[in-house]
Amino acid sequence: MKFWVVLVAATLLAGCGAELPPPEAAPPPGSRIWGYLGVLGEAAENATARLRGVPLVQKLQVLARELGSQASALSERLRAEAWEARSRAWEYGSEARSALEQSWGELKNRGAAYGRKLRKRLNRDGEELRRRWDAYSQAIGDGVASLRRSWRGGEGVSGDPGAPPVAES
Repeated sequence: MKFWVVLVAATLLAGCGAELPPPEAAPPPGSRIWGYLGVLGEAAENATARLRGVPLVQKLQVLARELGSQASALSERLRAEAWEARSRAWEYGSEARSALEQSWGELKNRGAAYGRKLRKRLNRDGEELRRRWDAYSQAIGDGVASLRRSWRGGEGVSGDPGAPPVAES
C-alpha cells in the first residue's frame, strides 16, 4: 500500500512541476524509504505553495466561495418560503375545519362563497409564489451568467497566467 502511495505522490508531483532536491549519500535501505517519503513531502509542499500562487487557482477559490455564499442565501430564502407556504396551508386547513363544524344549512350557503374566496386566495398566492420563484430562478441565471463571464473574461484557455484572455463570442 505504501508503495502505491509513494508512486501516486511521485506521479502527481512530477506532473505539477515540483522540484526534487538531488539525493544525498545512500543511507541504509530502511531509512532510504523514509528519506524518499520526506523528500516527496517537501516536494508536495513546494508544489502546493506554487499552486496557491497561481492567479487561476486564486480566482477559482474566490468564485467557489461566492457561489457557496449565494447558494446558502438562496437556500435560506427557499426555506423561509416553504415555511410560509406550510403556515398558509395550515391556516386554510383550520378555516376549512371550522366551516365543516357549522350546520349543514349554513355550510351549503357559505360553502360556495368560501370556495370562491379560497380559490381566489390560492390563485393569488400561487401567482405570488410563481413570481418569487421566477425572481429566484432569474437571480440564479444571472449569477451563473456572471460566473461564466468572469470565467471567460479572466485567464486564457490553457490556464497559463501569461496566456491572452479568451474573446467572448
